Amino acid sequence: MGATYIGSIPNTHIRDYQRKKVYDAEEQCMFWHTNPEISQIDAEKLIHSISTWADIKQPILYTGNKRTIPTTIRRRLAKYIAYATPTYVAIPSNVIKRTPFICHEMSHVINYQKGPADHHGPHFIKTYLQLIGKFIGEEAKQELQQSFDRKKVNYTT
Repeated sequence: MGATYIGSIPNTHIRDYQRKKVYDAEEQCMFWHTNPEISQIDAEKLIHSISTWADIKQPILYTGNKRTIPTTIRRRLAKYIAYATPTYVAIPSNVIKRTPFICHEMSHVINYQKGPADHHGPHFIKTYLQLIGKFIGEEAKQELQQSFDRKKVNYTT
């Protein structure tokens, strides 16, 4: 797994066994598809709000393919791959910025900064459900949790 990651992602030796199940569960949620696109400024404000709520150091948001972005991040963004490390969130310009998507990536940042870093594991899922409940609403959180249950995604409560 280590070769697929760039940046300073902790615990790359841990197998990310739930990633596909998590993505499939998200796809089955109405809120995932109906949440409106947000601007770059609103995405930065949301990241700030989540960072404050979680009491973590705010990550840098990288989007697009600008020359000011470090080369390793720019190469990954050019391949349309979104990801997060403890210090930044990278979202390609072709990916629509939506609150659920930002919550997913910020759950990684929180998971990596606070630990235990388990990628799409139970600790990540717990954080992710909390973020969805706080920043989208309890109805969306319940929908996601039910989708996780149907897909047999493991999470701690």
